[in-house]
Amino acid sequence: MDAQRFDNLAKALAGRLSRRHALRRAGAAASAGLLASAGMRAAPTVAQGQNPEPVFTVIRRYTLDGPARQVRQALLRGYVEDACDAEGFIAYFAVEDEDGDFATVAVFESEEDFASFATGEATWIAQNLGDLLPAPDEAITGDTYVHVGATEKFRNTCPGSPPPPAQPQRAAPTAVPAGPTPTPVPACTDQGCVCSTGTRRPCDRGLVCCPTTDVLGGPGICQTREVCYPNECPENGAACPETCAAGDACPGCCSGYCNADDQCADPPAPPCTAAGCDCTTGTQSPCDSGLICCGTTDTPGDPGTCQTEAECNPPCTGAGCDCTTGTESPCDDGLICCGTSDTPGGPGTCQTEAECDPPCTGDGCACNGGVQGNCDAGFVCCQDGVAIPGGAGTCVAEAECVPPPCIALDCACTGGVAGNCDTGLVCCADGVAIPGGAGTCQAADECAPAPCTGDGCACNGGVLGNCDAGLVCCQDGEPIPGGAGTCVAEAECVPPPCTGEGCFCNGGVEGACDAGLVCCLTDPTVPGGPGSCQTQEFCGPPPCIEDGVACDTTCGVDVECAACCSGYCNTSGLCDVAPPIVCTSAGCACTTGTEPPCDEPLTCCAPSDGGPEVCREACQ
Repeated sequence: MDAQRFDNLAKALAGRLSRRHALRRAGAAASAGLLASAGMRAAPTVAQGQNPEPVFTVIRRYTLDGPARQVRQALLRGYVEDACDAEGFIAYFAVEDEDGDFATVAVFESEEDFASFATGEATWIAQNLGDLLPAPDEAITGDTYVHVGATEKFRNTCPGSPPPPAQPQRAAPTAVPAGPTPTPVPACTDQGCVCSTGTRRPCDRGLVCCPTTDVLGGPGICQTREVCYPNECPENGAACPETCAAGDACPGCCSGYCNADDQCADPPAPPCTAAGCDCTTGTQSPCDSGLICCGTTDTPGDPGTCQTEAECNPPCTGAGCDCTTGTESPCDDGLICCGTSDTPGGPGTCQTEAECDPPCTGDGCACNGGVQGNCDAGFVCCQDGVAIPGGAGTCVAEAECVPPPCIALDCACTGGVAGNCDTGLVCCADGVAIPGGAGTCQAADECAPAPCTGDGCACNGGVLGNCDAGLVCCQDGEPIPGGAGTCVAEAECVPPPCTGEGCFCNGGVEGACDAGLVCCLTDPTVPGGPGSCQTQEFCGPPPCIEDGVACDTTCGVDVECAACCSGYCNTSGLCDVAPPIVCTSAGCACTTGTEPPCDEPLTCCAPSDGGPEVCREACQ
């Protein structure tokens, strides 16, 4: 098979396969009949549905480090010949794309035929493609039940195939030579050597026999486990990778942890230090921050439970507990702090009100409004937020006796304050719900929504409060009183740049002036300098310096000067007519006795016919 035909076949199968779909399309080809199994052997075409026997197909996908061209050439230098001569061989394809994906498709009459060929194949690959073809990233094997093809498309593609017969006919079964014969090599167990899976120690220590087929006991190549099984990790109970330390985190283990026995295992559960966790008193930091180990006894080292200090040592507020009169909730519900003296803030005991003598006058005690001394100093007898004389109430701090806010219909309110009106009511000011404005609680359907004053809302310049704080009513980049505009941030209200006639500009800036205008530079000799937008006719060319006037500072002496009308600046630094150029080259007229009349190494020669003298290489 010549290189051009193999190349055309590989590219025809690859088509425009992307990296993502290359293998998927190759597998589909094997299943749907694109393998053209009959054509590769120059056998008659088999109609779909007339061949009940499946063929065996192997698809392998590789990721190449080098160019696919090298692998392609190596396959043409012997592999395809051996494959074509193998028992049961039907077809072979190599599919490649521009991203480095490389797939091969091999079709045999049976799995046994492929297994016979695979051993020699692995040896050939190791000897000829060891540095070019890595272990396959993926391999798909199985039976192909649909295999059809056009005979003429693949006739005589195997090297040395016979010419096509005059009339299509069923070829008689013939003996097929055995698969590729491996070249005898010394026993090799190093990385990259050919090996057989399922044998005892086929590779050096640290290497495994990486299978190249799915056949048990089939051929393989000696590789490190990481290369052969890049996504495999040791399960629990397996030895930890050498890169991991015992009793530490180990990314190489599936569990991510290597135990003290140097085996992969689940990491130990972190100690429970939250509220409610068991702990041991007297140990360092047995509980989370804010918690203490609350022991069941006072003996250090005894068991306990993580709790807050308040939970571990709750204050005594039950009946009979000591308390201080005049403090907030010093006793449990139903109890009062019954003072042992008449002094507010003095000591007392938690008791029921009926048990207390003298009568209860502290915080929370029952009282009647207007009765002198029924509440301690600093307290008032409060009934529903109001101190009503003669009414039943409770002793509370004077500052706490505040009537509840009015949030019903017609109550005063402030717009935008949550909960200032009952459900179904809104804070309405003059028929409009204005945030921050004073109003009264009204039904929502009777109050129009607040006007739009946020970013992007329509507005009229000069109207107070038509835009939220920090925004201005902007019209074409300027806040114009009375003009229609839009509420925007003040920093964003910037007038558009001036690009009309007479506007300031800089030369060389695109769009600096309106269409039909140019940036007329103040000093045309300064690229990118300042100027103004003018018509081309108005701008015109810059004036030049007349002869006899000092040259422009941008010009040197005795050189061309664009600023001079004459285009030349003389040795005195004045604009002047450029001196004539004296011809001193070969063939130029010259005069002997002048210095130098001719260029080196020419000589001013007088001709024999008496004509004018001329510069020549040598006088005759």
